[in-house]
Amino acid sequence: MQQVLLFEERFRQIHEADEKGSALIMFMYGADDFFGEFDIDEVFPSSYSIETTTDSVIGWISKQEMDELVRRDAQLATEMLRWTSMMRKQSEMKLRDLLLYGKPGALASTLLRMAAMDGVESAEGIIVPKHPSDGELGQLIGAPRETVNRMMNQWRKEGMLTTTGTEMILHNIDFLKELCYCEGCPAGICRL
Repeated sequence: MQQVLLFEERFRQIHEADEKGSALIMFMYGADDFFGEFDIDEVFPSSYSIETTTDSVIGWISKQEMDELVRRDAQLATEMLRWTSMMRKQSEMKLRDLLLYGKPGALASTLLRMAAMDGVESAEGIIVPKHPSDGELGQLIGAPRETVNRMMNQWRKEGMLTTTGTEMILHNIDFLKELCYCEGCPAGICRL
């Protein structure tokens, strides 16, 4: 039975693993985010695995219950269509970044998404608190930690960003936008 999941707390990861066990983190969700799979057919198994990185409260709604709710409530049905459309667009944008713009473009896009979600503007640039490790960034773009480390070191040398143990400051947002051909997506799409 397929389920739609509801989460509370911060940083849930939805990821796929290949036959070698390498994970590609497709999405990261936080408190009050709604996500899950809502397929028309129950023939296919779930595409994703889920992992919480903090203690979490998880709720779920079965596909059968969701079908009944949608049948009874036209407004809910409309919102579900909007939600599934947004999930599709998020997936398309992530795949576009990964496939079309190489690892630098995918990393730039990931940093821009982090800035859009949690960034705080300052005189120095955009401060992103609690940034992921190079290994986690690698999982977000399908690259080894070492590849991410080399790109981040190069961008630090060029003055594009600064990192500390607790935060990252993006000094040149336009540089990142050029690397991934940023289209200025709305907040609901521009997220991890």
